[in-house]
Amino acid sequence: MVDNTGLTDNDGETCRKKKLETDLNNSYRIAVPMYLIIGVAAAALFGTCAVSALLEGQYSTAAFGMVFVLMGLYLMASAGSFEMSGKYIEQRTIHGRYRMDWDQVRKIEYGAQGTIIFHGENARFVLAPPGYWSGKQKPESLDFLQKTIASLDVLDYSSSSADFKIHKNVRLRTA
Repeated sequence: MVDNTGLTDNDGETCRKKKLETDLNNSYRIAVPMYLIIGVAAAALFGTCAVSALLEGQYSTAAFGMVFVLMGLYLMASAGSFEMSGKYIEQRTIHGRYRMDWDQVRKIEYGAQGTIIFHGENARFVLAPPGYWSGKQKPESLDFLQKTIASLDVLDYSSSSADFKIHKNVRLRTA
């Protein structure tokens, strides 16, 4: 009998394991420029509105606009790159480096917009939605991520709050 990979039952399991092991030895890097684009647009638009309101003496409106300017600046600072390997997933931003080893993952949460949250013991790693990814290795990265998630064999679930979560206890300390 042939499975959907085209491998026979006799050697199929062995071949799939070898392919996954080969994939696990590689490293994949993707960027998230959409965060930078949205952040710059928000900071520029709401910054202009806040300054205009301030000049007109509308201080509460200016303060409200500044909240969105700060959100835009946070998005710009969060626009970094992700690296996935057989051992870990990592994000590099202006804020710092965040990493979670695959063997730490205990459950996976999916957001309504595609955000993927990897939960560990008192830790959380946030992966941007694949629709926001960019780079030459995007297709390979997505394929690798799907294979890795399938191999983890952990609880996964959807939630409406996943898109609003941030990293927790996964920041790498540098000496």
